[in-house]
Amino acid sequence: MCAAWALTKQELVDRIETLHRRLSGRESPTYQERKLIDDAINAAMHDICLDRGISRWRFIQADDTEATTADTAYVDLDENIFNVINGTVRIESESQVLSPMSLEYNYSSDPDQSDTGVPQYYCFDSSDDVEVMRMRLKPIPDAAYTISFVSESIPDEDSIASFPAWTHACLKDKATENALRDLGFFNEAMPFKQSYEKRKQNNKESQGHDTPIHINRVGAQQKRGLQSRLPD
Repeated sequence: MCAAWALTKQELVDRIETLHRRLSGRESPTYQERKLIDDAINAAMHDICLDRGISRWRFIQADDTEATTADTAYVDLDENIFNVINGTVRIESESQVLSPMSLEYNYSSDPDQSDTGVPQYYCFDSSDDVEVMRMRLKPIPDAAYTISFVSESIPDEDSIASFPAWTHACLKDKATENALRDLGFFNEAMPFKQSYEKRKQNNKESQGHDTPIHINRVGAQQKRGLQSRLPD
């Protein structure tokens, strides 16, 4: 399944700005509107990575390490890390392979969070930063250890080229939906949401993916009316 073109970020910006001009009747977006468009594209890239109806391609993988602190029950991972590969979490100095556990089990098995030692288990929790994954450890480290693991990272904001070509059409629709919604064109954003969900559904059917979420249908007449104003 391939896209008809290889999308670049600048091309996507140009498409959205052209549509914005046609909808707003103004010559060019303001500085703040350009910032909203850029943020919308970056958010769409993250959405594509996290959407199980789309993402069955490999994220950027890397060998990573985090240092524990004695008597601290967790380590916070780098901002772009989306996942840690099971079976790769190790403390080499102790010949210890850590096993995944559920967050519920972590708290229920040690409510007081008092057990210390060489960590044997890990799970993920929210942190003080919504963009950062927190790896909780059990037992709580009794010393400074270096935890090594293989991470999967979300591509950064300038790496559209790292996305598989077949995701580019999905990215175009999602970014345009985000941008129009954030710019206040709520009705005009809906056909792009519908198109994104349709592409995702087609991908699910052809790839055997999980059932996509957030299905939203709008009238065909509304879609046709907006598409007549789209840039080529």
